[in-house]
Amino acid sequence: MLVGQKFAKESSISPKATIYAGIVSEMPADSAKRSKLEANFWGFYEPGDLGDWNIDLDQTVYRFHAGDQLFWVGRTHSKIENNDVDEVSHRSALGSAWVQNQTDPLRPRVSGWIGLGSNFRIPKSSVFVTLSYSPLFLPTFGPRLDLSDVSSSTGARFSRLPPSQIKVGEALLPLRYKLETGEISEIVFQSQMYLELGTDNDQLAASAFAWSAPNPDPVIDATGILRVSEENVDALAVAVPSFPRENFIGIDLEIKNAPGEIKIEIVHEITAPETIVSLSLSPFNFLNLGSLNAFYEEKVDTVANAGSVARYDKQLVWVKLFVPESSDMKIRPSLLVESHWNKTSRGSWWLPGLEYRWKEYLSAELQASILAGDNNGFYGNWRSLDSISLGVSARW
Repeated sequence: MLVGQKFAKESSISPKATIYAGIVSEMPADSAKRSKLEANFWGFYEPGDLGDWNIDLDQTVYRFHAGDQLFWVGRTHSKIENNDVDEVSHRSALGSAWVQNQTDPLRPRVSGWIGLGSNFRIPKSSVFVTLSYSPLFLPTFGPRLDLSDVSSSTGARFSRLPPSQIKVGEALLPLRYKLETGEISEIVFQSQMYLELGTDNDQLAASAFAWSAPNPDPVIDATGILRVSEENVDALAVAVPSFPRENFIGIDLEIKNAPGEIKIEIVHEITAPETIVSLSLSPFNFLNLGSLNAFYEEKVDTVANAGSVARYDKQLVWVKLFVPESSDMKIRPSLLVESHWNKTSRGSWWLPGLEYRWKEYLSAELQASILAGDNNGFYGNWRSLDSISLGVSARW
């Protein structure tokens, strides 16, 4: 998968700490599959000028029942409350279009909405209806990026820095940036709604869903001016981000009793238009593989998207090999490979790992992150950021 792709001549090393913590209050065993109260915390810290940090209340929700109807208040994802999954994968069609926490960009996390919802299951059937609503909108968070109208842009190790120079006539001038967000309240206080109708049994799970929410990634309206002073001549780009509303429809299908599990998702954005398709297979209990691809109209080059790289959801294939949780092996090797096959922007990420389970509740893990690809590829832009990580995990 790495044939013909570019590697960095030098790599960097930086210590990093990641933490997961959770609080769970169980419901009676006969009333629900999920906990009554759940609060999960996730975060990481990476020191140094190029380091970054983030703390997130990843899944914080209170659930209660009224007959066959489940209600919840807090931060969660509707797909989780349907008992479909423990988390929504960023490699799925729905997850790739949803708001995410990308501050740790190699491990993005699909975020839940802050609001309330309900899941109703028709008695003596496998049919369910899910409805959720959020009055608050939080956009996708990425690595730290510091823009300045007087100096060069800086950011965290994995930030995508905008162009630092612009050609005006025959002159190459420094390019500075000014961000004008307007009233933050106008961004945050926007409604989001989700509706799903589906069926779930031992052989098959299928559903149709729709949601309306602001675009999680800002659309930039940029204008430029030439500035001349006694000390300097440069160009200033004034960037005004907006989050226009998007409306999605989609379907998913999971076949459970095939040789392994097969899951297909198709999501279509009505106003763009744009369609995202994902496929995941689990032919064995030690192997997952899949693909993710978005079909959309390519944008022309403008100041707003200058220096942009390939999208994550464009011609992605992935393979994951691992030791099943049911195994009693103490030493557990694993391998995750993600690769983009766009002819003009290829790239790959290899994550071999080795876990040693000293006790049932205590383990240590060693991983190597290897990045390669073209300059404008999703991973190629980071190919100097190969790393080795060592971690210890304790579970109670």
